[in-house]
Amino acid sequence: MSSDASGHGARQPSTWLSVLVPAHNAEPYLEECLGSIVSNVRQLPEDAASAIEILALDDASTDGSRRIIEEFRSRFPETISIIEQARSDGVSAARNSLIAQAQGDYIWFIDADDVMAPGAMVGLFDAVSRGGPDYIMCDYATFSNEPAAGSERVRKPTFKGPSNVLFEDRSAALSGLFEMGALHPWSKIHRRSLYANTLTFPLGRIYEDVLVMPLLAARAQSFFHVPQTWVLHRKHPGSLIGSKSVKIAEDKCFALVTLAAQLEKEGDHLSRGSRSAFHYFMGRHLRVVFKQLVRSDDPERAKETYRTCSMILNSAPVSIEGRVRTSLIRRGRLGKLAGLILWRRRAQKRFTSHGRFEPPKH
Repeated sequence: MSSDASGHGARQPSTWLSVLVPAHNAEPYLEECLGSIVSNVRQLPEDAASAIEILALDDASTDGSRRIIEEFRSRFPETISIIEQARSDGVSAARNSLIAQAQGDYIWFIDADDVMAPGAMVGLFDAVSRGGPDYIMCDYATFSNEPAAGSERVRKPTFKGPSNVLFEDRSAALSGLFEMGALHPWSKIHRRSLYANTLTFPLGRIYEDVLVMPLLAARAQSFFHVPQTWVLHRKHPGSLIGSKSVKIAEDKCFALVTLAAQLEKEGDHLSRGSRSAFHYFMGRHLRVVFKQLVRSDDPERAKETYRTCSMILNSAPVSIEGRVRTSLIRRGRLGKLAGLILWRRRAQKRFTSHGRFEPPKH
């Protein structure tokens, strides 16, 4: 990795926000993305706008992504800086590199194929000015490769709980996040200090946000949810989440079990309701994992992944599956419980020699 310092020389000494844009072969979308961020910065008062940095990381792109970043940097040299990685090691490595270079009090990740909605930065500055929360959540909308200024889109909430008010109940924050299940990094703006040089995105993993975003919330002292669309999230076949690779199943298992172990360490610091919300969230994802494996068109790789997922689940320090089942029963989600058992049974029948279903451990 190398950092192009030419954009850093004019950086303000007290940067309040770092907008971090990892870009790997994002040429079709990158100009629209960076343009939307710059337009938002221009809507701020001069003193607030001058204390923002935009860090764009060229993650070993082989298309025109670097050219687009260079063009924006030449137009806005006091705001935009370039980080370059000679080899792409995945989105987690890119995010870690950006965090290491960031100087802002707050961090906001924007994916290179997404768009920052008009007025989002003004809304964020207002939220920060109202008490300086550690962890800010916004809502979003999706679109599919049409121009960002297209038709009306439905706002998708990311949090179930109090809105437009500063609150300090960590259990309520985690519970509200898990209830909605929207843990993507671009709908969360948080203090850079929460990483504390001890928390990083897991290298080589997809669904890295499922692990890191709740752990950041577990470190925060204050929270703020804004029920407004600040990000327009692009859906397209080339995205990682759009992929049906069985690797997604393994990485999701890894994230869920690792998160379960970390939350278990919180012990009495988290309410019973927040733990139940997590186990409900986990049950929904485990059902998808087993369904994904059963329906894979690569049975040999799916079998290997099933064995890995089983080992990951069995390595958990607590009885995860028993708690998942209890949470689903207490919530009256018997249909979801039946779905989880059904797809787990089908996976075991397909990928094990004996074909017997072993019920979740308690």
